[in-house]
Amino acid sequence: MAHYEMYFCIPSSAFNSAVGDKIKGLYPIVESVNEETEEITYMSAPTWYDIIMAGKVGPPRYSHDKSYVIIGNRGGRVSTSDAGRYYYGSSSTGYNTFSSYTTNLANLSAAYSFNSIRAPFQLFNVSCKGTIQNGTSTGDVCIKMYYSDQDDGTNTYVQNLTLIGTTTVDCAITDTSYDYAINSTVNVPEGKLIWCLVENTGHGSGTEYLYFTHCVFATRHSANWTSS
Repeated sequence: MAHYEMYFCIPSSAFNSAVGDKIKGLYPIVESVNEETEEITYMSAPTWYDIIMAGKVGPPRYSHDKSYVIIGNRGGRVSTSDAGRYYYGSSSTGYNTFSSYTTNLANLSAAYSFNSIRAPFQLFNVSCKGTIQNGTSTGDVCIKMYYSDQDDGTNTYVQNLTLIGTTTVDCAITDTSYDYAINSTVNVPEGKLIWCLVENTGHGSGTEYLYFTHCVFATRHSANWTSS
């Protein structure tokens, strides 16, 4: 017969703390039974240890246990030819080769929204981590994250563009990948479009090629979420 064991690694302070009233009400723990009267006494303040060992529930969750989900993980090349251009992808080939841009964020074309990521459900703390490399020269590169509505069928551009976060990376050495992170507390409703834009703010001259990775992630619940 196979033998299985399960181990939990949680702080003893939490293990020995009382469960919330909701959990206690849903999963009462028997403390004692009077054999003569058959009266059952339930624990008035069961701990997580009591309720886990009784097989009622699993271990508690913590504030840092945020149910992270990866929304999109992409990489590719950006062909830049000037500063002040926000590259969002390609109007023809899609996301892996950034060659299409706007110089005015209010004029982000809705026709090319296939370069964005659609939020499949409500997202909390939407953020992005990745790398950026300048394969041609050196200088600052700015990464910006936004979310927006699609056009309503009558507008040329996406609507209600809202900043999630931005960061600037100093690509001081050519052909070297630099890490970056945009950590935000911005919540994105279901159905919104998430955009990752790249601006070669340190552009020198000619065509400069940037190489990037974007890992867009979020949590499934807010900071006010509680397990009990």
